[in-house]
Amino acid sequence: MAAAVLLCACGSSSVDDSADDVAVTASASAAVSSAAASQAWAGTDAAPSSAGAAPNSKALTAEVSASVAAAATAAGSVPADPDVPGDDGGRRCKNNEQYADERPTGMRADAEAAWLAVEAVGASTGVKMCLADGKRSRAQQQQTYDEYLAQYGPQMAAQYVLPPVKSAHVLGTAVDVQPYAAYTWLESTRGTLGWCRMYDNEVWHFEYDEGYVTGGCPARVPHPTP
Repeated sequence: MAAAVLLCACGSSSVDDSADDVAVTASASAAVSSAAASQAWAGTDAAPSSAGAAPNSKALTAEVSASVAAAATAAGSVPADPDVPGDDGGRRCKNNEQYADERPTGMRADAEAAWLAVEAVGASTGVKMCLADGKRSRAQQQQTYDEYLAQYGPQMAAQYVLPPVKSAHVLGTAVDVQPYAAYTWLESTRGTLGWCRMYDNEVWHFEYDEGYVTGGCPARVPHPTP
């Protein structure tokens, strides 16, 4: 996890958007089809009331949560290769082009399926999810870690980036989400889609665990701990 406020690890752009827009796997489609994604939020409409505004915080229906969990389970927990980076060479976030919008390639299989389901459910409620940073290789994480050490010193670096052996990005179970409307929406799901915000100082950083769907999110900690 890298601190976007200090050092943007966002990717460059120039990939065909149209291909990526339809690149939703069968597991992710199954995660929302039976749940009638347009009815994903209980109660009132959960779409943002205006651009950049936080969506209403409503609990996801049990049906949607269960189907997302089923998709992730069906994908299996095939581990990510720690030496393979994600697709960081491509497109920009359509509603905020300062951020990359990666595909979740290279992530652990269940986390990838769960992220694609999040994109689909978010889209059904009017929220465009952008994956600003996903899978990292050990070499990428080490480079970022070394840059933080050199630029900010060990005390500050330790609060924003972990060495490769401890990084959930290297394990393929972490995403950095942008923009504001997207990460506030995901946080408001309270783990019912398997993703939880982990740190007080990184509003964009979420990690996946199947247990969050039924058990909720763990207590946040102030910052990463090496």
